[in-house]
Amino acid sequence: MNFSGIKVFNDTVEVEYDFSVSPIKEDSSGLSSADQILAGIGRVEREFQTQEEQIDALDQNIGRATNDADHIDNLVAVGSGLLAGLIDIFWVGDFNFERGKAWSNRTVNEFVMKVAKAQGYTGDRLAGAIQFLEKKFPVPSDNIWKSQDAGVSAKSHHLDDLAHHPTPIGLFFSILTQFTKKGYFQNGEGTFLSIDISENGLELIGSDIPSKIFCGTINWFFHLVSDMSGSNKTAGVGMGIPGPILSLLKEIATIPGLSKSGLPKKIKDIFVKERFDLRAELAVCTKLVVRRCPCS
Repeated sequence: MNFSGIKVFNDTVEVEYDFSVSPIKEDSSGLSSADQILAGIGRVEREFQTQEEQIDALDQNIGRATNDADHIDNLVAVGSGLLAGLIDIFWVGDFNFERGKAWSNRTVNEFVMKVAKAQGYTGDRLAGAIQFLEKKFPVPSDNIWKSQDAGVSAKSHHLDDLAHHPTPIGLFFSILTQFTKKGYFQNGEGTFLSIDISENGLELIGSDIPSKIFCGTINWFFHLVSDMSGSNKTAGVGMGIPGPILSLLKEIATIPGLSKSGLPKKIKDIFVKERFDLRAELAVCTKLVVRRCPCS
């Protein structure tokens, strides 16, 4: 179809041009150009739909593989597992706690003796080994709770003093004491206390950063060893240090909101009244491993 003689003009210019429109052609399949375009659009839409279905399937797989639990969920899970384990130990099967405790006492006592001899102790009595390590590796926060009316007792101070915990948090507070000259405690009522190091204890504070780190780490470790089997006056039978699990629970109990929930008192009762120290915890954990071992 041709068009000619069309003019466009204004006051100064006049333009005349011709144009034509070609008829729509069909390809070898018999489809016109317009039909081909529509068919192509249909193919693109089908591909988009296929891609969307694949993306939806991937989203579902990602959702199933994603852990949406927060720290509260994780704490509940850990607590549930610990509770189930304790129930299994004390009310299921033939677990003999006294026999396990006797083994752990012997093992810890031998460890204390071995460490003391490695540090120069020449005697053969456990009380002597404990006293040797206590004198060689004192810590500044030891006994500063006395006469403070802090709600800390001789039986509970290893639990209440966070620097007496055999955990990374315990090491942190030991080093923190070196820099702040304060000991850090939480009593059975959940009250968090910072107590100034006594004048005698200041001699155990390092003079510079390297010595502070050294005292806060080396003295901390060997002093904990000296406390594992009780004091030199109650060697082998006195209160030792809390185990890692009870220490962790105590450290969690210092979190605001939990500190006044009654949890600190329950933990203190477990440690003091049930005498659940490192040796008891070791006995329980060892029995758990032995009972679960397929070769046992």
